[in-house]
Parts: sequence; C-alpha cells; structure tokens
Amino acid sequence: MKHLTRMIGYAVLLFFATGICQAAKQTGALLEIKGTVSQTLGEFTTITRDVDLLVPDSQIHSGVSRISPCDSLSSDSYVLQGGSPTGCDNESGFEGSFETTQSPGKYRFKGAATSTQPAYQFDVQTSYQSGEVCSNNGVCASPDTGFLQVTNSGPSSFSGVISLSGNAGITGTPGCPFSNTQPLASLLFGGDSESPPLAQNQSAVLALSSDSSGCGGFQSDTTAGQIRPVAPGKTTVLLANGPLTQSITLPSGTTMNCPGSPAVAAMRDVLKLVDPLVFNPTVANGNPGNTALFGGSSIPGPPDANPHCTLVTSSKCAILVNQCFDSAGNQFQDCKCIAPPAGTLIGLDSVYGNTVDPKNPAYVIAQDDAAHQQLLPPPLGPDWTNVTKNFQPGCTSPPCGGGGGVLRLNGQESVIDLNLTCQILTFGITPSTVSAGGQVNVAGDIQGCPALAGSSSSGLITFTFEGPMRNSAGVCKSSRISIPPPPPPGGQQTGFPVQLPASGFNLPFSFNVPVPSNSCTGKFKFSTTIKSGTVFYNDSVALRVQ
Repeated sequence: MKHLTRMIGYAVLLFFATGICQAAKQTGALLEIKGTVSQTLGEFTTITRDVDLLVPDSQIHSGVSRISPCDSLSSDSYVLQGGSPTGCDNESGFEGSFETTQSPGKYRFKGAATSTQPAYQFDVQTSYQSGEVCSNNGVCASPDTGFLQVTNSGPSSFSGVISLSGNAGITGTPGCPFSNTQPLASLLFGGDSESPPLAQNQSAVLALSSDSSGCGGFQSDTTAGQIRPVAPGKTTVLLANGPLTQSITLPSGTTMNCPGSPAVAAMRDVLKLVDPLVFNPTVANGNPGNTALFGGSSIPGPPDANPHCTLVTSSKCAILVNQCFDSAGNQFQDCKCIAPPAGTLIGLDSVYGNTVDPKNPAYVIAQDDAAHQQLLPPPLGPDWTNVTKNFQPGCTSPPCGGGGGVLRLNGQESVIDLNLTCQILTFGITPSTVSAGGQVNVAGDIQGCPALAGSSSSGLITFTFEGPMRNSAGVCKSSRISIPPPPPPGGQQTGFPVQLPASGFNLPFSFNVPVPSNSCTGKFKFSTTIKSGTVFYNDSVALRVQ
C-alpha cells in the first residue's frame, strides 16, 4: 500500500473539483401539441404523420430581456407566469404594469414534407393581458392573466389535443387552478362534429388560470430540451439545468445514416419526473435488460440486490427520453440509426440531484417504444440495462454526476441504486478531526462478494474530500476534491487498481491520505468508491477540519 499512498499524495496536489450551483428557475407551463397532421393530395390521396411537439414557457422567447422586479432575474420568457423565472408575483407592489407590458413570446414548430408525410407549421405566441379577454377553454382575465395562442400556419390540418400542463405553486385560491391533478388547459380538435380539426390559418387560444402570475409559477413534470445539432466526434449538451441533465458524446466515425431516410442531424432529450411507486416495480425484481442492443449488463434482483430509483427531487425519480431529427426537423421513430464504430461506445453523461446517497449507483437504459414508456412491470415494461461507465467518485450530496456507454442509442435513461446485499467496502478514518494539510489514516476491509453480472475480479478505487474549500480568490465554498478527478464527458472512470478478494474472504487495508491544504474550517465527508466492471460501491465517513 505504500506505492498507493505516494500516488494519492501526488494526485491531491494536482486536481481540484469545485462544487456545482444550480439556479432555482422553473420550467414554466408545458405546451404539448399531440395528434396527427393530414393533407389531401388530389381527389383521393391523404397523407398523415403523427406529431408530439413540446415546449415549456421558459423556452418561448420574446427577444426582449427585462429584469423581473420580484426576483431581480433577467429573462425574455416566462410570459405566461408574469415574466418571473422563479414564479414570484410581479403584480404585487408593481401595479401590474410589468406583466402586461411584456413583449409577446414566440416559438415555431416546423416539419418539412417527405414523399409520404405532409409538412406542418405551428406558430406559438404567449402574451399577458388584462380586460375582457378570454380563451377558447373558457378562462377570462381577472384582472389579468397569461394567454397562449397556437396558429396552424402549415398546409396540413391538425387532429388531436393541444394542452398546457404543470404543477402550480399555489392552488385552490381565486385566480389559480383548483388542484394539480388535471391539465391546466386542454383543447380537443377532430374528435367529433363539435370539435373539427384545426385547419390551416386557424388559431387556438389557451389560458392557465384567471390570474396566472399569482399562482407561484408553474413547474412541469415533463421538460423538453432544445433540439441540438449532433455530430460524430463531438459532445453535445441535450438537457441542462434540470434535476437530471444529459450530454451525449458520439465517437469519431459514428454512423448517422438511416436506411431509406436522411441522416440524424439533431437530438433532443425529454425529462419526465416519475413517482417512485410507479418506477420501482419496474426494477425491483431485477431485469435481464437488452444487452444485445445496448451492451452493458443485466440488473440484479433479490437476494443479491434490491434495486430502486434514485430521487432527483424531494419526492420523484426521473427518466430521460431521447428523440432524433433530420436536418429539416423531421422526427425519427427512434434513434437506432446512430451506430458507433466497433470497439467504441456512445457516451451519456449526467448531473443529478438526490436526497438519499446511492450506495451502488447505476446508469440504466431501456427501449423507448410505447409499451416501455408506460412503465409497466417486466416483461411488458422497461427492459432496463445497466450501462454504467462512470460516476463522480464518492458523491454524497447533490448535484452528483454519472454516465453510461451504449452500443446503440434507442432508449430512455435513468439513475438507480442497485442496493446490493453484499457491500464490498467498509472503512473508518483516524483522527476524525484534523488540520488542513494534515493526514488521516484510512483503515477497513474489502469484502469478497458473490460475482454479479457486469462485475470484475479487479476494481478501481477513488477518493473524495467534500466540504468548504478556499478557491483561487481566497473564498471558502462547498467543493469537492476527487482523486483522481472525474473523467471528461464520454470518458471512462479512472482510479487506483485493486484486486478484489474471492467471495467469503476479506482484504484488510490501511494507508494515509493528506487532507487538502486549501480546506477551510468545518464539516467534511471523506468518501471512497470502488468500480468493479459496471458495478459501483460507495461509502463515506464524517471528517472535521479545525
């Protein structure tokens, strides 16, 4: 262990990882246009295509940024909730002038025609109005409220549902939704003779409530990221600033062409927050996964493991759904066209929040067809596969980071805790109170556990100090130092090699680790992580720097 101690002492002088801050902005209400667009060609031929178009209020921009008085944040969106990114009320104390003088927000959905599918275009406008103004769903301004107008500007007619959804911060009071159990607003088109399709140049107007700025803002359980260009050899952030983010790294030489169709040119991630009572049954018994499609390994179940989802908010787990598009904006049915060269993996990397430290974090993926998205128990539900590639070493407080590597990209991803019955790693440190720049002794056991799918007889061990540390400006901030540091996007986990004992045997260890010299006085956590194949084992203990 002497060589390992020298390596640790050297690495701690080189690498510093600062903490990550997240803004408390909301998603805003979510607009969804879901149904079918149709166009008649000649006398007898009609071509159709399914659409599921999503955009939140936070991404419907006016192009005119202003400072929201109630939270002092600059924004050119969030028009529907009075211009406040955090949902505070810009009417109170400001005579309503800020809300009703917002420039309209604008957004366009557009899909080009193909040989078998019609083109479409929907122009969206948000506004905040007072007076005798009402929406098609029967909501009138009282005294003022946010309105959203969808205009069918394309050559096709639309049949389906146009809706606004999200959880209001305040419910049951005058001017706000009664509860958060129903969509905020919804209009049906093409359902019967009383609800004809939305024809070309026709518009639909929806309102959230009669005074939408006074409802504490709106937070959707579904967040649609922006459509981003993707290309081989590049890392692209598909979803940022959420409870679960994701970037994708496509290796050089990745094939983007689809047989008989244009190449994949862009992608989007859609985030769905899910109740654990709905999610957990899909992993609780383990899952064989689809290793032929994705690579990776199966998810163990009882008695070896008791897997469950990782909370990324105070009460909900998250699923990311991948969507692929061609250069004209047409959406593919799935993302199976993307194929990396042999011997390489597509990298998927995330940052997530959590309220419970996962002992055995795993990055998982499942197919994204309709049956799997319904979250039914296996075999009807998700065929979750463990594709873990890296995790932020020893992460014990959010936001944490992790990722996976896949052979093909057709799926929905999440972060779970395998909650293994046999934990490889147990340790303690002495002394528990130490000065900055001092040393602590780490002593414990590496326990031999029964072999699991995806595990290995060897592992990589990493270490993390987490607590207040002095940055280059001399300011103490909550930070992490990981030894060695987390890998870059798309990269493999690194660490110090360790041979794992056979099942039923223990390997005692003891070595010294220097405490970072820039540590400030306060409470710390010292963590260790062992990566064994696609399986991670975390443990941490308290440390105080005086």
